[in-house]
Amino acid sequence: MAKKSEMRLVVLFALVTLLGISYTILFTTPGIAISCSDKMIMGFSKVPPPLAAIAQTPICKVNVEATSESVIVCSGELNVMESPNGVFPCSNLKKFKGSTILINATFIDNDGMVYGNNVKELPFK
Repeated sequence: MAKKSEMRLVVLFALVTLLGISYTILFTTPGIAISCSDKMIMGFSKVPPPLAAIAQTPICKVNVEATSESVIVCSGELNVMESPNGVFPCSNLKKFKGSTILINATFIDNDGMVYGNNVKELPFK
């Protein structure tokens, strides 16, 4: 009986470890950090896990387009939550390591009105 209980603990520990490793790998995608309050592109950052944004409300939306030598690296819309900065996920950045990335961000308030724009050219290392 004791062996069966020990085996369950070992299997449970292995599953939790595997889940933790998978979670870390899946949510360490590179992204573009954006601040709604400053209306600025802050730079490159890792995308936080989705659990960090569960109980937060959006403070603005940002349309983001990132290009490298006229090739679109990523584009889309991000709802920025109450945390200090939002991070727009862009897994394609990995393919452009060592390149200069031109980022264009348009800031939209919760009423759908554009209230700012920021363009930055940053090296992705």
